[in-house]
Amino acid sequence: MYADIEDMPAGQYSVSEIQTLYNELIAKGIQSKQDALEVGCMIEVVDINDLANDIAIAKDSNASDVVSAFEFLRDGSYKHYWAFDKGLKNMGIADGCCSFDNAYCHTEYPYN
Repeated sequence: MYADIEDMPAGQYSVSEIQTLYNELIAKGIQSKQDALEVGCMIEVVDINDLANDIAIAKDSNASDVVSAFEFLRDGSYKHYWAFDKGLKNMGIADGCCSFDNAYCHTEYPYN
């Protein structure tokens, strides 16, 4: 059974896969500023992928209000992705989010 979110301490998750991912991202992110920015790139790509799936489901259900909300969130994730990319580039990492793992390299994302 899952716990109510209000009853869960920060950083503690009842789904083991989420807890493992959280622990791994925290461990990487605290190593350095560069690692923290790379974790930001990673999180935004996962968010964008999840939102793309959610948008498709909402479209199939003709839930236009939900589609609009998810598209708004996705647009925010695009902005965050490019902010992390810029942070890496400002550190002298020329390829930004594309520097550490091709899975997180998404030059096709809209840049606003």
